[in-house]
Amino acid sequence: MSASKASIEAGIGPRKVLSMRRPIRSGASPSQATATAMRVAAAAALSSRVSRSSTCAPSWRRDAGAPPPAHAIALGLGPVTFPGYLDRPQLVRRVSPHQIAISELDHWAEPVQATFTNVLQHDLLTRLNVSGISTSPWPAGAQLDYEVQVDVLHFEATTDGTAELAARWTVRNSKTKQALLVRDADVKRLSASATTEGAVAALSETVGALSQDIADALQQLEAQRRASGREKPKPAGQ
Repeated sequence: MSASKASIEAGIGPRKVLSMRRPIRSGASPSQATATAMRVAAAAALSSRVSRSSTCAPSWRRDAGAPPPAHAIALGLGPVTFPGYLDRPQLVRRVSPHQIAISELDHWAEPVQATFTNVLQHDLLTRLNVSGISTSPWPAGAQLDYEVQVDVLHFEATTDGTAELAARWTVRNSKTKQALLVRDADVKRLSASATTEGAVAALSETVGALSQDIADALQQLEAQRRASGREKPKPAGQ
């Protein structure tokens, strides 16, 4: 096997391939020179198509010096559901209301549902005073105060760099399973750059905005419960 071919199969970048090339002698035929040039070009193309892995990150952290709020609650998060078109390792871009583009090079470092749930859990932990947040499915007999279900409808960036999150979320009484609150979220954040990293960072911000809405609602429900002395707040509308 020639050095050029070995470098192509090993995925060595263009500069290393060039350093390993045997110089074309003055007596080499045009066909040999063309073949060598094609192998170098193929190696360069291969090295430029290395896939990139991305993951969302928490967008907010509690001030280390801030005192925690009183009255910790136990929270269950889940289930968190995603539409089928997002259930894939590749990142998805929204081209139009009826069309998406699936990236060949950009992938999630873990399933998108998992990274979304992990970031939402972290953001809620930093925004709420909770004794813990269990993710679905939680252990049998878990003592929870509230359960939060999130049904994601859209979670992708558009081709113009806008990150969009659309979801319906529900807060339930963990003992009775009665819905206390149902709300729709439609969050948009503009990416700071046109790169994949910028788009993923903007998507992380949409999760942070959702966690803030959920945290505010839970704090209001808990305040109502404690003010009235009820074991659990009444469902909305009662």
